Amino acid sequence: MDITRYALDQRNLTRISIHRILFRVTGTLVFIHLLSMNVHGQTVTTMDEYYGNWGDAASWVGGVQPNPLFTNIIGQNITINGYINVGSYGIDQDLTFFENGDSHDIVIEDTLVVYGDVIFGTAAMDLVVNGFLIVFGNMTLNNRVDVRLNGHIIVDGTFEFLGIQGTFEGDGNIYANVINDTGPGEGKIPDAKEKNIDVDLQNDFPDIYDFVVENGQTPLPVEILYFTAEKENGGVNLRWATVNEENFDYFTLERSADGLDFNEIGNISGKAEYTGTIREYNFFDELPLAGYSFYRLKATDVDGFAEYHGIISVRIKSVEEMVQIYPDPVQGDQITIKFAGKNGTPFKLLSFNGHVLQHGTIDQGINEVYFIRKLTPGIYFIRLEKTGLYPTQKIIIR
Repeated sequence: MDITRYALDQRNLTRISIHRILFRVTGTLVFIHLLSMNVHGQTVTTMDEYYGNWGDAASWVGGVQPNPLFTNIIGQNITINGYINVGSYGIDQDLTFFENGDSHDIVIEDTLVVYGDVIFGTAAMDLVVNGFLIVFGNMTLNNRVDVRLNGHIIVDGTFEFLGIQGTFEGDGNIYANVINDTGPGEGKIPDAKEKNIDVDLQNDFPDIYDFVVENGQTPLPVEILYFTAEKENGGVNLRWATVNEENFDYFTLERSADGLDFNEIGNISGKAEYTGTIREYNFFDELPLAGYSFYRLKATDVDGFAEYHGIISVRIKSVEEMVQIYPDPVQGDQITIKFAGKNGTPFKLLSFNGHVLQHGTIDQGINEVYFIRKLTPGIYFIRLEKTGLYPTQKIIIR
């Protein structure tokens, strides 16, 4: 599940307080109400790459939580970047939003699991789901609530879309036991987006189906927080993290030249346990492909079920871009090596028969290499000592 970043900005939050001050002016009691502005408009954001609970301040950037915390939440933009629970198995907690107006959003970029009902009052706020919203209860959206659904909403109860002025858009689906949009909101949700849990969810997301039918009692088998690739020391460093690995077995790293046909390049065992903590992994691809290398991460459970994460890509410069040797042919006592690789890369000057005539190191940039002996005209070779990455290059000396 791919991972989008949001920042917390509290500077636009001021508080309202009303003070009643009593003055006595020439025998007359005068009440003056002093108002200090309380303009709600803050954005509260969960921590990135984090597993936690909505009610825990540690789950939120800067420890700043929605206020109110669960009921009648007003005047705030909320972004969910990690895996966040509201309540827990056996402990129900409703989440309700009221009177926020059209200018506020709740954006779910990763996963929000609610053990209770979710209610959006009239003109509560817009709902943007790019990840997963899972509700163990009922979910009701009243009038003037706009929904942008590019992820998925899963409701283990009744989903109601009641607003005649609300809108629905996006490529995601709603999975629910009952979907009710036959009132004022009739026809707002395309029929193709209305799915049931027993058949559709089981076919589309079997792991989430198991999680739902067990009432959220056991965690989702594996939750990938991020999967990244970075060029490093002439290779590619692949990094990823999980938040839990219930019934999980191992990871497989796969690489492709075109993003279509993949080959395995390595595997790493998982922990096969649930701890609620983040586990980080990495795999170093020492010999990436010239040009674009595409990578994906395959996660396999103990029962053999596999999911793919990615695809991500890294561009490695071609040999021609990485190493340029000139002039060619050589007519003096030196050559220039333009190099785009790592500082301190060893090189060797070889005779036509493969004998080492000279060696040294080159750095990234322009390197002037002087011959330490007079070379007779003929064919020679320059070899950079990064096995498999830089082929031996021929030079001609006249």
